[in-house]
Amino acid sequence: MVNIKEQKAEVTTLTLKVSVVVPTHGRQHLLARLLESLAAQTLPESAYEVIVVDDGSPIPVNPAQTIKANNQRVVSQAQQGPAAARNAGANMARGKLLAFIDDDCTASADWLEQLLAANESPVPLLLGGTTGNGLPENLFSATAESLLHFFDDYQLAHHQPIDFLASNNIACDHQAFNSIDGFDTRYPLAAGEDREFCRRWQTAGWLLKRVPEARATHFHQLDLRRFWRQQYNYGRGAARFHASSSSASTPPRPLGFYLSLLVHPVLRQSWPWWQRIACLPLVALSQVAVISGRLYQSSLRE
Repeated sequence: MVNIKEQKAEVTTLTLKVSVVVPTHGRQHLLARLLESLAAQTLPESAYEVIVVDDGSPIPVNPAQTIKANNQRVVSQAQQGPAAARNAGANMARGKLLAFIDDDCTASADWLEQLLAANESPVPLLLGGTTGNGLPENLFSATAESLLHFFDDYQLAHHQPIDFLASNNIACDHQAFNSIDGFDTRYPLAAGEDREFCRRWQTAGWLLKRVPEARATHFHQLDLRRFWRQQYNYGRGAARFHASSSSASTPPRPLGFYLSLLVHPVLRQSWPWWQRIACLPLVALSQVAVISGRLYQSSLRE
C-alpha cells in the first residue's frame, strides 16, 4: 500500500487514456466486486489504471484481498471524506480522462469505452453515465435511487439543460479537473460535493453530457436509519451548496417541482403497484430528513 503523503509531490505525465479513481471507506467486500468489474473492461489493460483511495477505513484495505488486475493499486490517507479522496487519486493519476465511480457500484464491461467514445467536444465535457439500482427488493434503496433519477426525468420533461451529474459515475478531462481545483474538500460528507463541482464546471463555460451507454449498478444497502442519515446529509450538503458564492444565483425550485417529487413513484411503470404505493411515505420522509439537515447545517453558521 502506498501512502498518499509520499506521492503528493510526484507529478506524472499523462500517458494513459483513462484513470479510474475510487474513494472507499470500510467497504472492502463491496470494493472487491467493483474491482472485478473494472478488471473485466473491454478497454485494454495497458490503456487505463485504477486508483483506490482508502479514506481512513477502520480496517485498512488489504490489496492482496481486493486487487484484481495489474493496473490496480491502493493508496491510503487519514479520513477526510470522499471529495478529498477523489482529489488525492486525481493528483497521482496518469490518465488524460479521469473517471470516478464509488466502491458500492459495479461497472458494465464497456463502461470506459463508452465514456471515451462520448468525450468528443471542442470544450471540456463532464460526462455522466447511467446508474441503476442493484437492490430492487430493498424499498429504501429503490426509493433513494428513484429520488436521484427524478431530477433527470424532471429536467427532461421540462426541456431544461442538465445541471447535475452524480459523482458515482462521471468522467472528465484531467487537465480541466485540475484547472478548477477538483472537488471542494469543505464538503466532508458524501453529499453536495458533486453538485458544487458541477456548478463550477458550468461556471467555467464547459458542458455536462449524459452518456446513457456508460452503465453502472449501485448496491447501496439501506434501512430506515441509513436512509434517514443519507437524506439528512443531502440536506446538509444542500445548505452548504446554497450558501456558497458560486451558487448564490441559483433560483428556487417552483412549487410544481416539489409536488412532482412527492408523487413521482406512482409514475414508475417498471415497478409493481405495491412498490409505487409503499415508496410514497418514504419520499415524504426523505423531504423531512432533507429539511432537518438543511436547518442543522444552517444553524452551524450562525
